Amino acid sequence: MKSRSNKILTIASVITAVGIVLLYFGYSQIGKLNQANNDLAVETSNLYVQAVRAEALKKIVSNAGDKGISLDTYFIQAGEEVEFVKKIESLAGSLNLTYTTNSIGTQSNEKLEPLGKEFLEMTMTTEGSWQNTRRFISLIEKMPMNIRINSIDLKTEIKTVVVAPTKTETISSTTPASLSPARTVWRTTIGMVVVKKK
Repeated sequence: MKSRSNKILTIASVITAVGIVLLYFGYSQIGKLNQANNDLAVETSNLYVQAVRAEALKKIVSNAGDKGISLDTYFIQAGEEVEFVKKIESLAGSLNLTYTTNSIGTQSNEKLEPLGKEFLEMTMTTEGSWQNTRRFISLIEKMPMNIRINSIDLKTEIKTVVVAPTKTETISSTTPASLSPARTVWRTTIGMVVVKKK
């Protein structure tokens, strides 16, 4: 009787062990299937976004034929680099920012090369109020072309400006020039790239 109890206990232990192994294996398989399902959901979402973008682009292209709109304006045309730089500088000037264009150059890209395009890189430094600096960056980002700001370096300075006496003031050799109140000026160095045709 004791041996029969031992056999039943042994069989029950083996069945329990096999059950635990099968349960563990089942849970690990469920985990792998969940991960695969999540990966598939992300991939499907990415494909959906690409499809929506492609559909929007098709719509723009189909409407462009009748209205004479050209997608070429999305890129800087060959030989129009100076006009682009002047446009960026005029944006800065219109916002009362002082500006200096530091560098302009082109850079090849293996993906753009077969399309007959390359990057135009530009860096410039502006000085002015925080509000106007913010507006300037926002206007660059909203330009209707393939432009990307790839670096921004912001620094603040406290500046005072020497103000000469006005014409209505009596000017004598002892009349000192006055100083304007100190104001905070934002010095911003911006690096940007835009796609251009060769």
